[in-house]
This record gives sequence, structure tokens and C-alpha cells, in this order.
Amino acid sequence: HAVSASKRAACAQRALTFQTNRNVGTALTASVYAKALRIHSSARKDKTTGQIMDLMSSDTQRIVNLGQSLH
Repeated sequence: HAVSASKRAACAQRALTFQTNRNVGTALTASVYAKALRIHSSARKDKTTGQIMDLMSSDTQRIVNLGQSLH
């Protein structure tokens, strides 16, 4: 069956959006982990490194999800 040009374009756009979101998520995650390694011990006196990482990675996921929902 022939696929219309508009359907192909829509499919290509979805693929590009998925790839962009994945790349943004990967870059944000790398930044979050790098930042977590630099947090001074006095700044994390009330939280463990694991708790801080959980908070930061959930924030990262929210940003990625926002990018997906805006499209």
C-alpha cells in the first residue's frame, strides 16, 4: 500500500522528536550525575547522596516528559 507523503512526514517527525527527547534526557542525566558528584558534604548533611540523586533524576525525567508533552 502506498503511504501518503503527509503520513511519512508525520512518522519522520515523531522519530526525530523521540530521538531529540532521548538525547536531551541523556545529556540532562549526565549533567545531574556530574553535579551530584560536586555537591559539598555540608550541603547534603540532611540527605544521603542516594536521596539527592533520586530527587535530581526525577526532576530530569519531568523535564524530558515536559518536552514530550509540548510536542
